[in-house]
This record gives sequence, C-alpha cells and structure tokens, in this order.
Amino acid sequence: MSNDLLVVHKLVKHFPVRKGVFSRVIGHVRAVDGISFSIPRGKTLSLVGESGSGKTTAARSLLRLMEPTSGSVLFDGMDVTQCHRKELRALRKRMQIIFQDPYGSLNPRMTVYSVLAEALRNHKVATRSEHRDRVFELLSMVGLPPEAADRYPHEFSGGQRQRIGIARALSVSPDLIVADEPVSALDVSIQAQILNLLEDLQTKLSLTYLFIGHDLSVVRHISDTVAVMYLGKIVEIGPCEEIFAKPVHPYTIALLAAVPVPDPDRRRTRILLPGDIPSPINPPSGCAFHPRCPDAQPECAQYTTPLVEVTPGHTVACPVHAPGKGTCFAEDSSQ
Repeated sequence: MSNDLLVVHKLVKHFPVRKGVFSRVIGHVRAVDGISFSIPRGKTLSLVGESGSGKTTAARSLLRLMEPTSGSVLFDGMDVTQCHRKELRALRKRMQIIFQDPYGSLNPRMTVYSVLAEALRNHKVATRSEHRDRVFELLSMVGLPPEAADRYPHEFSGGQRQRIGIARALSVSPDLIVADEPVSALDVSIQAQILNLLEDLQTKLSLTYLFIGHDLSVVRHISDTVAVMYLGKIVEIGPCEEIFAKPVHPYTIALLAAVPVPDPDRRRTRILLPGDIPSPINPPSGCAFHPRCPDAQPECAQYTTPLVEVTPGHTVACPVHAPGKGTCFAEDSSQ
C-alpha cells in the first residue's frame, strides 16, 4: 500500500481568452500546464516560484475549488476530479485550505464562534450541544483564549486572524491542509509563531501539508520536499535540504541567490534574470525559461524538457544542467 496521501498526475488548468461580440475563444491562459507530484502522509511539500507561476491555481484546482482542465488528483486512492457532488462533499472534511489573506477570509459580520461553528454544522461533525466545547477546543489548539469566541474578526490582529483561519481548517479534522501563503501578509516575528504552530499541529494531528510560498527562508523551515514552478510547470523537485544545498535548475539557483543572508560578513552574488516572467497566454517555445536563462542553448528554444532524475528523488527539467541522463530534449514544441 502506498504511503502517499496525495498524488497529482499531469494536472492542467487553462482559462479561455474570449474576444468579440460572440465571445469567440482566441487563446488560453496556461496557468497550470501538466504538473505531477505526490505527498506522503504526514509530510509537507512546498510549491515555490514567482508570482504568476501558477502555484495558487494548482492548489485550488486539486481541491476542485476550480475545475481542472485535465489530469488526475488521487486523494487516498480516490480521484478527486471524477467525484460527484455528494462524494466531493464527503471529501471536503478531509481536505481543507488556509487562505493567504487573514483579513478578507473571515466574514466581518460573524463572531469567531459563528465562523467555527458554521463548519461543524455544515459537515455535521458535532451536535449543536457540542459546538461550544468544540469551538473552545479549537481556539485552545491555536493559542487563543475561550473569550475570543464572542468577538468579531476586526477586534484581532493579523496573526490572531490567521490563527482563527487555521482553527476553521482544523474544525472538521482534515487529513490534508493546503496552506496558500499563510504567512506572507504577516510581520516577520508573527510569521515564525504561525510556522511553529503549523509544525506543532502537524506533529500532534498527523497532518499532511501542501504549502504555497515564495519566501524561500519560510519554505526551508517547514518543508520536506520542494517543487519549483515556472510558468505553470514544475522545473525542479526534490528533498528540501538537497534543493537548498545543491540546486540544479538555473531558475532555482536564481531564486536562492535572492534570499538575504543574516550575516553582515557574508555576501552572496545576486543573479539578475533579464526581463519578466512571460505571459501564460503565449508562452515561449521549447523550455519556457530559455529567454531568461543565462545558460540557454539553441536547442532549448526548440524542444520541451521533461523532468530528469539527477539523484534519487531529485528531478530537474533542464538538459544543460542534467547531462548524461538520456534524451532530455524529448519533444519538438513546434509540432
């Protein structure tokens, strides 16, 4: 029996671009373009990359908050993309999300008690008489006092609101939590507290995390595996410490070079990538990164590059930096 709780295979999410009176489709935004990964039970995989690389769209698609265009998402052996409404509703209790914005993700007209009890009521995980005890238990788990239950979201700080968001995700006892940049809107000191809370909860409740982030210092703190996304594709994936110690793809190397070093006596050479991330409506031919890559070869513009294993569990989509591993230029992108 596989130990993987979540297996994503060739997940695609394209948005049609329409124009004219008759809304004719003239193209597609290739937000997520065939990504694959798996997460073992009780572990954390982080999706990282620049804004616009498709991280959040991938997360929402695998939860079916957005309908994926194609691909499969196996959650504990069940294909989420093929589930009917009743089956999907049952899965919702086991798959929850923590949103990025702690200010916009809570209803300002509802008390904390109402926010947390709503999930209990909708999924019928506790009787009405048990709601208050369960709400107090959830608040205690995330480090908030019982009296917080009768207050409104505007009475809390950003960090406290995110704790409420975490409590809401935990209310139905999920197995998988998708954390969509849960600390990016918080002060640095509060970020550490929330990350430590997430790690403690993972240990106590045997949770599995899909963590979305762009702050690599945060990602390194919480991850077991890191997947680097660029323009809707995964360009490198592997164990966290190996990705940080021995990055292979030029894009990963550039991302890591931008991480500040907390030592005034150490200086890191910055790598400035030319231009901006291309439009997902009209991505470059061949390897999508080649227009910005300092090591690009002529063939990079002509052929797509599949993920190739460089060490056990560490795969890279770059033929220049993963030589000797077979045919890296796999497919003519012009066909």
